Amino acid sequence: QDQEQDQEQDQEQGPGLYERLYPYLIYEKKGGHIISDGRGGFINLKHLAAAAEGYFTASIAPDSWYGWAADMASAIENTERYVASENCSYQDAAIAVVGADELDFSHIDMCADADAIKIAELISASTSRTHSFSEALRNYYDNYAGDRFRYLIDDIGCKANITDIEDKLINGLDVISAEVAWTIGQMIKNPPSSIEDFLNRLKKLSSSDAYTACCTAFAHYLYCELE
Repeated sequence: QDQEQDQEQDQEQGPGLYERLYPYLIYEKKGGHIISDGRGGFINLKHLAAAAEGYFTASIAPDSWYGWAADMASAIENTERYVASENCSYQDAAIAVVGADELDFSHIDMCADADAIKIAELISASTSRTHSFSEALRNYYDNYAGDRFRYLIDDIGCKANITDIEDKLINGLDVISAEVAWTIGQMIKNPPSSIEDFLNRLKKLSSSDAYTACCTAFAHYLYCELE
């Protein structure tokens, strides 16, 4: 209510300025400032920078585990907990979890994961020695942000249809070495206590009903965003 009153006062004091600035309002959520990009997406700079660094920095872990794959793993575990607490089907739980603002694979997280892919590419192609990140950000949000979910599709390695997206996601959790597992384990929001712990978690996730349900929910979410 207080926020609505503040917005009404802003509109009364400067309706023209308010209308111009509204798409870019900054609000606090999930422990940080989130900025609207004016295109229906949001910028979480901390998340974006961490994911982008994973894409343009050499690592033994797959690039996607710095971004959407790690968030997906967290969403699968959230889905398991949701089923236990709400006594619902895995598919209903996954639909409630994937894209939910208050959980670990929100629309804001997806925007950061998608933006990081192209921004890392722009940084890698930059010839600037001092401003490559800021120039890449400006270039991206001026010219590329409208296609952000296409970059997720390309990174998953699928065609832009629900069947192929879902198939590539379901078959995308490959068997990995212990060394890679430990590197990946440190990226997720609930890091494991040991390599064996994380390998067991990956095995459990890849064979769970929550995994398949989240892949289906994420596939449909992505497809809807492409339209």
